[in-house]
Amino acid sequence: MSLFPFSGRAFPLEFHSLGLSPFAVYRLISGYARSGMAINNGANAQVDNSLSAAGVRRMKRQARTSIPERLGRWTGRVWRGYVRREARLCAWFQDKGLPVLLTKTLLWVVKLTLLGVLLYAMFWVALIFLLALIAAWTVRNPPPPSERGEWRHGNEGHGYYRDGRRVDYGRLFEQDE
Repeated sequence: MSLFPFSGRAFPLEFHSLGLSPFAVYRLISGYARSGMAINNGANAQVDNSLSAAGVRRMKRQARTSIPERLGRWTGRVWRGYVRREARLCAWFQDKGLPVLLTKTLLWVVKLTLLGVLLYAMFWVALIFLLALIAAWTVRNPPPPSERGEWRHGNEGHGYYRDGRRVDYGRLFEQDE
């Protein structure tokens, strides 16, 4: 239970029975903060370690909103906007005479189709990224020179030689004289 009086959620009944106003409770609680105990109402309030002129620790005026929190709020706003537009579209279809079940089914088909297209596109993007990663690794880490062969004319004729030996088995098809 939060003892912060201005949170609007939890205000203990025993304070009402004592006849204390929320401001009086706040002053009472802030006395604990003066003694070194910080009271947090669940928000991102942070204690400022600097002391005021009276020697009291102060709370920072603005709590910093983290980037993940901002991203979460933006995502929530986008989602709420999407739900409102979907509800308006559903109502528009129903005004045109489509049954509710058909309207919802149509919306789900559109959603699943978009999800399938997105997954298909992401598959190809991931595949291209993986091939580029393999190509970069191959260019960066070539096989040692002893393992690489070369096409040349050697002791056993023209062919592919590795470590001084012909390995292309081309001589099997040559006619011996």
